Amino acid sequence: MSEQLLQQMVNEIKDIKSNMAMKRDLEYMATKDDLSSMATKDDLSSMATKKDIESMATKDDLSSMATKKDIESMAKQIDRNFEQIVRNSEKLNDLSNNQNRHEKILETLSVRSIEQEGKIRNLKQV
Repeated sequence: MSEQLLQQMVNEIKDIKSNMAMKRDLEYMATKDDLSSMATKDDLSSMATKKDIESMATKDDLSSMATKKDIESMAKQIDRNFEQIVRNSEKLNDLSNNQNRHEKILETLSVRSIEQEGKIRNLKQV
């Protein structure tokens, strides 16, 4: 069961890594300065239809979006989370190994106990 849990954690880590935006990916995203220099509705009125403009984001919409700093902060948090997942996975491996070792010890002690009970029973019969 613990091997299954470990495999599930490894698969989740791989999934997180494959879906996670990397710092190099975030470098090419627009900054607030980039967004503020974009065209306004007035600029677009002569270039696009009203329907086109209505479906586009406004400055107000963009101001509520995450900034580059926000994204960098989230990327750092993801890195910390990934490192913690790796540490937890290593600890889980250690716990699993210890549990297996303890099971073998208990098995050995059980066999010895049964053997000694048999010897005591034989001595009582004599």
